Amino acid sequence: MEFCNMLMNEGIKINWDCNTRVDLVDPELLRTMKKAGCNSIKVGIESGSERILKLMDKGITLERIQEAARLFREAGIHWTAYFMMGIPTETKEDVKKTLELLYKIKPSFASIGVYEPFPGTRLFDVGVEHGLVNKEMTYEDFFTRIPSDYYLKDVNRRVDTMDFGDFVTLEKEVKDAFHNYNKGVMRIFERAKARSSIYLHNPRIFFNDIEKFLGWI
Repeated sequence: MEFCNMLMNEGIKINWDCNTRVDLVDPELLRTMKKAGCNSIKVGIESGSERILKLMDKGITLERIQEAARLFREAGIHWTAYFMMGIPTETKEDVKKTLELLYKIKPSFASIGVYEPFPGTRLFDVGVEHGLVNKEMTYEDFFTRIPSDYYLKDVNRRVDTMDFGDFVTLEKEVKDAFHNYNKGVMRIFERAKARSSIYLHNPRIFFNDIEKFLGWI
């Protein structure tokens, strides 16, 4: 809030975005952020499964996620939701719940990636407990290899609830679903609307976005 007030008091008119958590936003804050030039917010949702959220020590609930989604829409701010899959102990039913949540909260843009284990996180410890993750690593590994290669005991075993072939198939289906979601007319309109002030100041960005979009679809 202090940052937003500083921008407005100083008459600084810029477009900016930020990362936040769904449990840190409220109507007044979002209204102020929009007035101060915020045109995009990014939040980590991770999963549509309450069980997985608790396993991750995420500190949020599905109810709070849905409430934040409503607040973002009411504030008229473009928002991106980040999800994960391939989390230790995650089942196909858990992944199904993630897709259901995506369609329920309707973010302006959504992205999903496959979990990569990092030391110091609760999920890393869970991966070790379930025999999926190597506890030891070297600095050479850290700087020269991707996380899945040096942390996973077997790169062909991402989760302990399904075999690798089933996981690869599920990953493709889910990523295709996210891709199709983002191609929806309303999603495209929301993204363009959020960047409208940027386009006015620099029309070249508009044409660059059009080119990217045509290549994307």
